[in-house]
Amino acid sequence: MARRRQSLRNIKEIIRLYEAGIKKKKIANITGITRKTVRDYLERAERAGLKYDDIEKLSSKEIYAQLFPISPESMQTRKTQPDWSQIHQEMKKKNVTLTLLWEEFIQANPEGVRSSQFSYHYNQWKKKIDLSMRQVHKFGEKCFVDYAGHTIPIIDQSTGESRKAQIFVAVLGASNYTYAEATWTQSIPNWTSSHVNTFEYFGGVPELVIPDNLKSGVNKACRYEPEINNSYHDLAMHYGVAIMPTRVRKPKDCIFNNCYFQI
Repeated sequence: MARRRQSLRNIKEIIRLYEAGIKKKKIANITGITRKTVRDYLERAERAGLKYDDIEKLSSKEIYAQLFPISPESMQTRKTQPDWSQIHQEMKKKNVTLTLLWEEFIQANPEGVRSSQFSYHYNQWKKKIDLSMRQVHKFGEKCFVDYAGHTIPIIDQSTGESRKAQIFVAVLGASNYTYAEATWTQSIPNWTSSHVNTFEYFGGVPELVIPDNLKSGVNKACRYEPEINNSYHDLAMHYGVAIMPTRVRKPKDCIFNNCYFQI
């Protein structure tokens, strides 16, 4: 395990005492630093050709740079680390694996990290992401649909009458590309027409549509075989998409639990 570096004041004191003719063991006793560390700093100073008069004229950054030079191997490793956020984005694409990304990386950077280190560093980087959002979605695969929790008031300008409107929201999992619209109810006609408008807005359809267990779409919630209502099933058949409701009491299945919609 690498030892913690001593303060610049201690380093100067070690060199000063040694040049004054004091033995290394005595220096260790005076400074309270281990003999091994004292010997290490003196050897570093000797390799760098640093004397006490020299370090008095140098900045702390210059002193540390000479005592702890960066090896070519370390420089090379740092230069060839990929942009892990970009790698993470690439992992969202269909049929993309870490092995494929490493092969592309190593072709462009022959001196780069090996495959095992590539996977290791990516997984270490990924651990820093908020755990509640660690979902890797493929582009075009999933579309999450639901009604936002709050309604909004719609005021008739001619009568002044206020009426509550529901907010339908659809989000593509990989890109967070979002469609939203207001409807008067959460009825089946409104629910299905909102899907039609969503697909037209996106300019295509995903492989999976993931709704919450809303009555407009799901007659019977079940962990293994939820029962989709007939109208919703017909819509899915027409557009060639699969409906996959979230599991009961599994809020993290739905992306909306990590989103806030401001109206």
